[in-house]
Amino acid sequence: GTNGEVTDAYMNLTAAPLSAFYKAVQDANILTTPAASGTMENQTATLTPAVPAGEYLVLASKSGAVYQPMTAKVDITYNETYKEWEIENAIIALKGSAPDIEKEATGSDLSVKIGDVVDYKLTVDIPSYPEDATVTRFVIGDTLSSGLTLDTSSIKIFIGDESTELPNTYYTLSTAVTNGFEFDLTDHYTDIKTAYPTSEKIYVTYSATVNANAFEADDLGNDAFIGYTNDPYEDSDSKTETEETVYTYAIDVTKYAKGESNPLAGAVFQLSNENGVMSFVSLGNGVYRPAENATEATTTDLSAVNGQLIIKGIDLGEYTLKETEAPDGYVLPDDGILIDLVDAEPDGALDQGSAASGTTLREDSVSVSGNTLSLDVDNTNYEDEGFQLPTTGGMGTMIFTIAGILLMGGAVA
Repeated sequence: GTNGEVTDAYMNLTAAPLSAFYKAVQDANILTTPAASGTMENQTATLTPAVPAGEYLVLASKSGAVYQPMTAKVDITYNETYKEWEIENAIIALKGSAPDIEKEATGSDLSVKIGDVVDYKLTVDIPSYPEDATVTRFVIGDTLSSGLTLDTSSIKIFIGDESTELPNTYYTLSTAVTNGFEFDLTDHYTDIKTAYPTSEKIYVTYSATVNANAFEADDLGNDAFIGYTNDPYEDSDSKTETEETVYTYAIDVTKYAKGESNPLAGAVFQLSNENGVMSFVSLGNGVYRPAENATEATTTDLSAVNGQLIIKGIDLGEYTLKETEAPDGYVLPDDGILIDLVDAEPDGALDQGSAASGTTLREDSVSVSGNTLSLDVDNTNYEDEGFQLPTTGGMGTMIFTIAGILLMGGAVA
């Protein structure tokens, strides 16, 4: 008695009221046991058993994904070839996705030294919730390694592209979390979708400084995440995480008297790169690292305490280790040791291609273990070398002192 008005109205519904209607049907609990079901082991699935013609409500669920209710219309069609009626399969594509997050260290090759500033960028999918969703959780955050110090003033958030900054009326930013931050956009999800209807992604940029804890940390990773709900009508949290890791390295030097097996104390070194002699902070006991900031006291002289020198928290690349002061009674080498730290696919473990070379390098002493290159260096006693300049230490000083006294005595005479 309605002349098809209800059918016409239903057929002309737009997506939003249709979605709301399907959800209302689902919640009303008036449907029978599912006529067919299936699990998508790969990218497709056939629902079984076969069903008669009609329109079916299709509900999909998966942990970490959001799906809107949808319908499938199974039609009866006439096959002209075989002159018979057939039920035509209904094929649907699930309209759902798990929001993704990507993270990159921009302008960095993933190898760093203490004191370096690393810039990060997050690329985040905006979750796709139905218009009638009652739960629209949307949180973006990051937790940094203890070897990285977050610059909270550098945190910025953009939408649509990397130049349109999202006004702070659309989110709450918290930096109270341990060495990290968290954007909460949940309460403004609908406002964001209304104000930026064509935007699909949000970008977050920030910086962190590699600090003094870097070498002791397992790695310099930080876990960025997006929090959302996989059921837009129930309060059920899901999370997608991603990580970007940078790495730092070390040189371990042991000094010996040539032909001896016990370490030789008293040597002083300098380490140079392409920019010249480098400055370091002393941690005591022959251990040095680059300065974390400009206020730290630094030195270019690196003393091998008890014959041991460790330089940690440095980047990949080529270096020259030059001995500037020999132990007492030993000859100061004329040349330095060339060192090359290599990690072709940065993963925090030096490649075996890392090397060292020089006339004072002890044979077969160069080795790689994790992020550290180890090597042994020999000093020659001045007596074994024969008297030649320059010599350093007490014996060399005594020779010049005696010569000076004799000259003065001769002048008096």
